[in-house]
Amino acid sequence: MANALTIMAGWMNAALDGLEREGLDRAALTQGLRGFEGGEAARDSRVDVGSARRLWRRAGRMKPDPLLGLKVGGALPMQASNVVSVLTAHSASVRQALEMLMRYQTLVSASGRYRAAPEAGGCGWSMNPRPIRWRSRACRSSRCWGRSRPVGRPSPRACGRARWC
Repeated sequence: MANALTIMAGWMNAALDGLEREGLDRAALTQGLRGFEGGEAARDSRVDVGSARRLWRRAGRMKPDPLLGLKVGGALPMQASNVVSVLTAHSASVRQALEMLMRYQTLVSASGRYRAAPEAGGCGWSMNPRPIRWRSRACRSSRCWGRSRPVGRPSPRACGRARWC
């Protein structure tokens, strides 16, 4: 997966454990997704971001709880994020922990970047997802555009059902 956007398999498996604790079926969540076999990602590997995003969309359809990601993420074991957890846990302040998280989170996931910005009375926090580039030269869904699209961002005419095919 050279130059591909990926997420650590250990993190994905810990998230799947959390989704299972929330009552979702691992096999149904991972069926047909690249990088998953037998309901989990291969140890010591990485999962492409496209498969991870499809997994989370499936989870959202199976359990339409707006706090599902927060519940799963809040219950992740410290080792799920590997060295990033160690760096943030040993930071001298919350500010330093957030700086470490923003700097090193790409070791866990290349799906986007965290940003912090001062706001009135505190600090704003956001995650900016990276767009996924197509692996093939054409969109896989004719429902979105009705014709092939070259590699890159979708056209403004994209259907409202999914941002990426």
